[in-house]
Amino acid sequence: MEIKIPVENPQMSVELFPLDTYTIDPVTKLRKARSNLIWIHREKEPSRLDPLGQREPGLAAYRQELPRFLADFQKLLAQCTWDLLLEAPSSKPHANKFAVAARDVRAGTPAIVFSKSPGISATTGASVMDIKAALSHEPQIDLQQFSNVLVVDDVFNDGKTVAAMVLHLREHGLSPDAKITVAVALYVPRRMN
Repeated sequence: MEIKIPVENPQMSVELFPLDTYTIDPVTKLRKARSNLIWIHREKEPSRLDPLGQREPGLAAYRQELPRFLADFQKLLAQCTWDLLLEAPSSKPHANKFAVAARDVRAGTPAIVFSKSPGISATTGASVMDIKAALSHEPQIDLQQFSNVLVVDDVFNDGKTVAAMVLHLREHGLSPDAKITVAVALYVPRRMN
């Protein structure tokens, strides 16, 4: 699906391929996502999403099912085309496994790994410009040659981090015409049912 990001002040369009979408059932009001994939978002906001303290059982089940999620993620990536891979910044140890899965699908494709200053996060209200200022990337390569960029992340909601990454790379030579695709394990729409 094509969406404009960031949600509150769109600056670009991206093609989004989520492995699963976090929703709230309109009848039961229960939050749902694919079995235990929701854990990756609970880790981000445990008090809001895990009021019953199910973090440890959820983590154990998530780790057990992670190989299946990664295999399914690789199948999802078959729908994407890219000549440059971007790994979104994350402090969560499991997050890079999705980027590794993408590297395995298209071995030899250049990849850039982003890092971010601690304490700056879209979930805590940071703006796109705040996030962009907190970003750095490795390696430093000539970006003018790339036309299809794939961003891989574990959780995607309003697109602030992805927008900040793209704007950052445009300042370092990425063409504004480069197609941006986002492959994400869990899509958590900012406006849920």
